[in-house]
Amino acid sequence: TCVFRSRLDLNLSQSQVAKIINVQTDTITNWELKRNSPSIKYIPKIISFLGYTPKFDENELKRYRIQKD
Repeated sequence: TCVFRSRLDLNLSQSQVAKIINVQTDTITNWELKRNSPSIKYIPKIISFLGYTPKFDENELKRYRIQKD
């Protein structure tokens, strides 16, 4: 998973990442082993941990809206 790779790249333990994301260590373990997926409420903290900045193509969004209507 992205969390797993980033954790290893940053040389962090599961408990360190758990504190950053504000979850239990077992939660990180379960995500890494794909036993379950993160709840949507954790996505912003995971994105922040990964250092990811979503970029949206406004034209693509407009095309999507047109197709949906």
